[in-house]
Amino acid sequence: MQWETSRPPRRGVRGWAIGIVGVLATLGVLGAVGAYYVPGILDRLGANATDRVPLEIEVLGDQTSTPNYVFPGGADPSAVPAGLFDDPARVAESRAWAGRNGGVPVDEQRVRFVVRGRDDKVVHLNDIRIKIVERRTPRSGWANVWTGCGGFVEPRLLRLDVDSGAPAQWEVEGSPVDRPAFTVTASDQETIDVEVRATGAEVDWVLEIVYSSSARDGVLTVDDGGRPFTLSTASNAVLYEASADGSGLHRAPAQIGDPDVTRPLC
Repeated sequence: MQWETSRPPRRGVRGWAIGIVGVLATLGVLGAVGAYYVPGILDRLGANATDRVPLEIEVLGDQTSTPNYVFPGGADPSAVPAGLFDDPARVAESRAWAGRNGGVPVDEQRVRFVVRGRDDKVVHLNDIRIKIVERRTPRSGWANVWTGCGGFVEPRLLRLDVDSGAPAQWEVEGSPVDRPAFTVTASDQETIDVEVRATGAEVDWVLEIVYSSSARDGVLTVDDGGRPFTLSTASNAVLYEASADGSGLHRAPAQIGDPDVTRPLC
């Protein structure tokens, strides 16, 4: 998804079309794939190159290796297929099951973005930032609990701990670094993992990319198919974990919210 504030739209048919696209994006009608479709719409309308966003963003989705989810009470824990939430090899399957049953990621969410230019002209990515658009009380229901942590193959990583109040931190190959300098073209892309962690509140977030090029400058906002990404916590949920005998999930012996119980994030 994208919306921008850098220039007033041109008028005439092209100008009004550009303005309407911007309004729709602001209202959340266009999703993350809008980064592909909006330039195409403007092309068909004959818009000048200076009216077009010079970036394409591909959202590859959740990359969390051993994800936890909070589910609504109507999703029966006993309906979870045996072994689904304790086998890292079945992460894609567990993610799909969670999506079908109203699951929302808890504790930690890692989303992968691929950023590239629309043509061979260099685009400078002046800043990439995580914007929290809303905080609220974590939802109730029940949550699965992974008993182990998986490994990551890390591209550039932008990590934000919502509870700490500290700014987001860049990491490259596992080591903290100052914000890298990025440039992209159609043939030279950047792959960026964005990791958000939270234990105290449920949050909605989006990614903002501040860019400049020979054609135009602007801010591209990327969301989750027309709505913000959402990360909750399990602090108000009943916990379930995988049974040792592989028979499915069973009620965990303690709640995350108990003062004597801690569950470190992976």
